[in-house]
Amino acid sequence: MSFRVIFFEFGISISQNKQNFKEMKILWCITGAGQFLKECAEILDGNDDVKTVAISEAGEDVLKMYGIKLNTEHKILEKEQGKAFPFCGKVCKGDYDLIIAAPVTSNTVAKLAYGISDSLITVIITQAIKSAIPVCLLPTDISEGYSITPKGRKIYVKIREIDEENIERVAKQGVKILKNLTEIMEILDTKALRT
Repeated sequence: MSFRVIFFEFGISISQNKQNFKEMKILWCITGAGQFLKECAEILDGNDDVKTVAISEAGEDVLKMYGIKLNTEHKILEKEQGKAFPFCGKVCKGDYDLIIAAPVTSNTVAKLAYGISDSLITVIITQAIKSAIPVCLLPTDISEGYSITPKGRKIYVKIREIDEENIERVAKQGVKILKNLTEIMEILDTKALRT
């Protein structure tokens, strides 16, 4: 017998087996985005529901630039996957209940908007969409505002019209676009609904 937990605020439904009802298996994807990365790591790294973190090559570079070391034990690195990205088979098999890609670069969003799957993260997300596994993205280009560079400099980030259009195209594929970090915390806090 399976249960369905509905996240009404997000429009996300996740099937859970009754025996594993208290445990959600989240795959966290990291691209080469620096904006929000430190905060996403503080929220997601080490969370009991985050079983695996998939990291693009650019994501590895940005983690190093920001001096972030992840505690999540199971890490999938793009550079170790080869061109076929065999790990993505686990996504298709339903080994994960939810994919959270945070933060996501405008490059990754653009690829997803136009159906280009040529990296570990774009293949994971595309396969999740095709397999009806809920996907949440936190794009860096979701709102204008100030950001801090790895060297501590404050810069203003402007959102281009093309980035807004690409985010809308991805949302039309059934992907939940997160507007802020609070929404990630709310998704994780829904664990109270599953106990």
